[in-house]
Amino acid sequence: MIKNSVRGPSAPVLLALMLAAILLSACGSSGNPGTASPGTATPSPQDRSYPVQVDNCGRTLTFDKAPSRAVLPYHPMAEIFVGLGLADRAIGRVGYEGALTKPPLLPEQAADFEQIPVVSDGNFPPPKEQMLALRPDFLLAYGDFDYGGEHEGAEGLATLEDLDAAGVQVYSVVCPDKAGKNTEETLEATYRAILDIGTIFGVSERAEQRVAQMKAQIAEVGETVAGEPVLKVIAYGGGKGPVSLAGGSTIISQIIDAAGGENVFTDRDPFFEASLEAVAAQEARRMPEARAGTP
Repeated sequence: MIKNSVRGPSAPVLLALMLAAILLSACGSSGNPGTASPGTATPSPQDRSYPVQVDNCGRTLTFDKAPSRAVLPYHPMAEIFVGLGLADRAIGRVGYEGALTKPPLLPEQAADFEQIPVVSDGNFPPPKEQMLALRPDFLLAYGDFDYGGEHEGAEGLATLEDLDAAGVQVYSVVCPDKAGKNTEETLEATYRAILDIGTIFGVSERAEQRVAQMKAQIAEVGETVAGEPVLKVIAYGGGKGPVSLAGGSTIISQIIDAAGGENVFTDRDPFFEASLEAVAAQEARRMPEARAGTP
């Protein structure tokens, strides 16, 4: 959730913020680029010759063929996966039951998502034994918290070593630093992940078109908000005090900036907690200012 900390935005800026939020979850369009049907096309063997290699988080992944039993533990990446026409390559996703917020299904992707079994009710993949029993061949992880890494998000997850021994290839979108601050959670990482997924699954052309569409949409948003006042924004992630916030050079801050705003906590860690008093103090002293170049 992204909250404006000063006042309600004007109509053009509100539109821009909405478009930017769409980009954050990679929902610019769920269907395949070009003439493919939304979310249902099966990759053609002619799309790319195998084997292919992808460098990821210091590892080189080699694929002799496109994976056919993928597990999708993070909803925004699952949206990207389905949006590239790969729903029939997924055997499991997380359900987010009991989470602070349960991501809604995009109407144009709902049918595809409903065909993918929910294999975990929470925010993370199922425990090791259940995961390996699914016989996956690919895990689209968002970070090491999805596969029992140093910053494991839930108890009992299969580790990278467990998955490798079972023949499961693991692709991680974000490669966290040693402090686990996910400083690589950026638009650039999202673009790279989409292109890598395209390579792995033999749909490079679709992936390239999707990235081009996203970049074009960001540019269009920038033109929409040109000359508008800068909006001071608080990126709220939950809680009633302390509250979870996004700061730093995260994808959230990048999107706020692209939509004509400014994260008031850019100088803080990428993700952190703050008291309600600290948030109120920011609101009290931050006022709108003209964007650069405004007459």
